[in-house]
Amino acid sequence: MLAQQPIAHDHARRQVGRILDVIVDRPSGEREDVWIGRTKCDAPDIDCVVYVTAPGTSAARPLTGRIVPVEIVASTGYDLAGILASGD
Repeated sequence: MLAQQPIAHDHARRQVGRILDVIVDRPSGEREDVWIGRTKCDAPDIDCVVYVTAPGTSAARPLTGRIVPVEIVASTGYDLAGILASGD
């Protein structure tokens, strides 16, 4: 695990600037417009997550269960953060 950690963190950093398809699993619980999801490479509750900021969404306009394009803007360790890409 110690040998793999820097490789995984580097991989996450290299995702910044890309647009990835993310399946949205649940609200973040922090803010109404932030959701938690994962890419096709990530298993639920095991691998990293993607924090998706989606202005204009809320419990009244949820993203849960949808696959949406997300522009990755940051990485922290294993996890990614992104913004809902235009067009969705």
